Amino acid sequence: MASAGHFGVVQIERGSEVGRGDVRLSVGTIARVYEPRCIASGRWLVLALGTNRLGIERWLSEEPYPRAEVRAFPGVAGRVAGDLEWAVLSGRMRRVLSDLDEFGDAVTPETFELGDDPTLWSFRLADLGPFAELDRQRLLAAPTVSERNALLGELIDEVNVTNKMRLKIDEEAGEGGG
Repeated sequence: MASAGHFGVVQIERGSEVGRGDVRLSVGTIARVYEPRCIASGRWLVLALGTNRLGIERWLSEEPYPRAEVRAFPGVAGRVAGDLEWAVLSGRMRRVLSDLDEFGDAVTPETFELGDDPTLWSFRLADLGPFAELDRQRLLAAPTVSERNALLGELIDEVNVTNKMRLKIDEEAGEGGG
């Protein structure tokens, strides 16, 4: 907590968060600390928000915790989504969340707001989606907004297929008397 108020977060690809021998991914997030609160015995409760991406140059000593030399992981210039593309993609996400809500799954309300920045929109949709952690990692590592949007579309399609299968199973169970 005595540092600059930010730290890196990198997902573990394989292994355990405790101990040694894990394999970490090479793209992560810079997390900014908000509202730190000491709770007991030097332990802290913090609210942290990812602000930028980072790339790992090389891992350093693990004492007292894993550290690395990092670089900024800037987005690559590319086509930015237009308003119509965003309306379609965010509409598809709202439908997915609504369907999941109807199944009784705990999801983010489909009444989310995206703001004005296309890059932040794509990360916000990635955060809202019911995606596996490694799919979220793929979204984080996508170099351009258009590549991230294409991947978001694919992941939304996968969730839609799963939802249709769940609906069909539910309907067949209902027709068969339970």
